[in-house]
Amino acid sequence: MPYSSYDHDKLEAAETMRIERRIYFEAKDREIAPYASLPIAQLLSMRSESAAAEQAIFDDLKERAAAWEEQAGRTLLLDKTLEYVRTPHVQHTANEWQTTEHNRHIRSNRVYQMNYHIYENTRYDREKQQSVPYSYSLTWGVYTNSPNRNGQAKIAGQDRKVFTDKAAMEKYLNGRIKAYDRLFTEISPPIPQEYADYFKVNGMLMPDYTIEGEEPPQQQQAAAIPENTGQEKEREHMSEQFSIMIGNRSRFDAGDPGGYWLDMPATKEQLHEAMRNVGITADNPQDFSIRGYSDDPEKHIALPYEMVCAADVDELNFLAARLEQLDPAEVGKLNAALQQKNGLANIGQVIDFTYNVDFYVHIPEVHNYHDLGDYYLNQSGMVQMPEEWKGGIDLSTFGRNAAAQEKGAFTEYGYIVESGDEWERQFEGREVPEEYRIMSYPQPERGEQDKAYMDAAETQQADAQAAEPQQPRPVVPIILTSRKARRKGKGDHRAFGTGRTGDF
Repeated sequence: MPYSSYDHDKLEAAETMRIERRIYFEAKDREIAPYASLPIAQLLSMRSESAAAEQAIFDDLKERAAAWEEQAGRTLLLDKTLEYVRTPHVQHTANEWQTTEHNRHIRSNRVYQMNYHIYENTRYDREKQQSVPYSYSLTWGVYTNSPNRNGQAKIAGQDRKVFTDKAAMEKYLNGRIKAYDRLFTEISPPIPQEYADYFKVNGMLMPDYTIEGEEPPQQQQAAAIPENTGQEKEREHMSEQFSIMIGNRSRFDAGDPGGYWLDMPATKEQLHEAMRNVGITADNPQDFSIRGYSDDPEKHIALPYEMVCAADVDELNFLAARLEQLDPAEVGKLNAALQQKNGLANIGQVIDFTYNVDFYVHIPEVHNYHDLGDYYLNQSGMVQMPEEWKGGIDLSTFGRNAAAQEKGAFTEYGYIVESGDEWERQFEGREVPEEYRIMSYPQPERGEQDKAYMDAAETQQADAQAAEPQQPRPVVPIILTSRKARRKGKGDHRAFGTGRTGDF
């Protein structure tokens, strides 16, 4: 054909489909010669027919595009559902006051949190030769404590209220605490209407919450799942750490996407059961594949899907056992480390993280430069200056400089930066400990006729051996008289009983 073409096709699942083609005429080999002698009227007629056929193809593509829209909508719905079910439950102090490592005091439940921080403003006293406080700055606030990562609603509070008298400051603080005690009498109090959206993810209220003036939401029946997907097993086989889907590559290529969810950590027997359920035995090990990953929403592990599917079963089994030793704060730190650029690159490094949790410092409530600047300037206690000076500092610029200097990273799970501790390689590049090695293939099950035949043959052979005890075979000596004699049968020495060929 007298043209070249270029495509600019692109698909982003659940978002964008673009099919764009351009063609360019290439004047060569007298391609137009057969048409040049035709009458203009005939050429115009042929051109109209070709353009009409082109339009028909275009109309068909538009219909297919409409079908894509419907399918992409389903994918988007599933993405938003996964986002909902993977949203972790909020952490709280069960209405008890606790003090953080930065001397920040906090109490919380599943709906509210209250915190305060007291900062002593000091100046150097030459007579006493030490710094002495001259005023006290109090920052306090009451906020929602929702699982929504888009921020919390501020209900009340005050930033850096200065007192010259410590007793006056404590009296004021105690009054604020008493005023909001009513919010901290239940673990999960009803949510006021004006704050309800903070407790919804993609338009749906998170589980086990109620809104003031509304009936508790009814438990929705699980959506029907096609039988041939194998997904119905997900609810039956969901572990507290994570699960992997065992698949059969040949079945998948033939159009059967079914699989079996295997909880990790697992035993060899459980792995074999999963393999048999998808038709994997020692006869077809090449069909084995890992095609899915799921975890407990209450302890979400943000492992990249591609990393899991490319991993070794024994490594995943060992990883699951190591993850059991992490507390929720360390799990959050791991998730942040997995999301940072040039972070943990494979399952071996993720396993090593469980031995090196102090390699990183994680600040989960910090998500941008402004948050970081506020944390370092007003909460960390690392910056010592008169309180009135701090108002002249741009928090975003301060945070940007801090992040650049310490090479920190913002992630969905907060801010993370290396602590300065040395990373100790405990596992990467080494073999999985013996007690976590489960990878092997089950033997194929014989049919009833095969079993009967094999059992009869074994019985017959046993009876024959019992009736006629096997006599020991005589030993025939091998006599080699000379080097020349040994070479007589060059190239085939099987008579000597070695099973090998060649010249000795």
